Amino acid sequence: MRKLLSAKHQKQLAIMEYLLQHTCASLEQLEKVTNSSKRTLISYLEELERRTDFFSIEKKKNSYVLLKNKSMSYSTIYHYLYQESIQLNVLEYIFLHPFATTNEILQVFGLSSSQFRRIKNRLICCLESHQIYLSTSPFHFLGEFKKLSCFFLLFHIEKYHFLECFTTRKELTVINQFVSSFSHLNVSFCEHYKEHLKIHIWVTIKLSGHFPGMLTVSSFSSFDSALFFVDYLLFEKVFKVSYSRFLHSKLSELYLTLSQNVQSDEKKKQKEAFAHFRTSIYHLLGEDTVTEFPLFIDPVFEQFHGKYYILNNSKQRFVTEFFRQYSCFPAVLSQQLMGIILNFKKKIEGHALVF
Repeated sequence: MRKLLSAKHQKQLAIMEYLLQHTCASLEQLEKVTNSSKRTLISYLEELERRTDFFSIEKKKNSYVLLKNKSMSYSTIYHYLYQESIQLNVLEYIFLHPFATTNEILQVFGLSSSQFRRIKNRLICCLESHQIYLSTSPFHFLGEFKKLSCFFLLFHIEKYHFLECFTTRKELTVINQFVSSFSHLNVSFCEHYKEHLKIHIWVTIKLSGHFPGMLTVSSFSSFDSALFFVDYLLFEKVFKVSYSRFLHSKLSELYLTLSQNVQSDEKKKQKEAFAHFRTSIYHLLGEDTVTEFPLFIDPVFEQFHGKYYILNNSKQRFVTEFFRQYSCFPAVLSQQLMGIILNFKKKIEGHALVF
């Protein structure tokens, strides 16, 4: 999904990630990393230098070297790009304002018709590759609700440091009322996942505004069993959407997803593969007793829909760095470990799910 970014921002991201990995870099190295001319590269660096304090530039002999500053981290560079990218800002605006018109977006962002056309085409192309669709004006999102909600869950987790950054105090009051109904579930044992749950509920509520045709449907019997103790009059006043049977069914579906073990045969096979993977690792390292299965593993499998990051590939980076620091194993053990990992990857049929 990094293709959502403009060509300039993609190359600036490559520069900053390279600098984080190596702490310093020459212009010659960055030319190769970005496949850019020196002139273009310098213009990108000058813009970053004006807008951020991520690095300093030192002249050494006949070349320039970039040095990473302490303020630069993966979190700060992705936050910067989420703020700067017009594509991502338009995407968020449409999410928060379902059925916004072309003229409204042109006025809000100060865009020309041709500029917006290019932005819209990039959004459509990138989103459709993940079975997420954007309608014509007035704009709203189309597609499978689960994929849409997971996408915008990731979007807000990556863009904002805290839930309070994009929700109002009154919205949080209502969300906390919903969360109380989830309090006995496995996810509630971990504060990290409880925060994700709050964001997921908020995204589900906001996303329901993109499906007005479902507001009058009277029955969603498959996922209509959860009971939420919420002030529904306050809910509709705060969120400006109707608490419809459709929305209730989607929140009930989330509740059931988090409260039950994996249901589908595909997810059960993936969970079995993970259990075998864990046991194999323990035995390989001389441990006969395998620790208790993580409480949150079923929701992880159940909620995975092929995408686990938009810009911030933190899980893969963590795994890679972990093995770089702690995998000083003998050659034979290393080969066995690699075999276990590759076998796990093959069984779950998902490169992204490995991480």
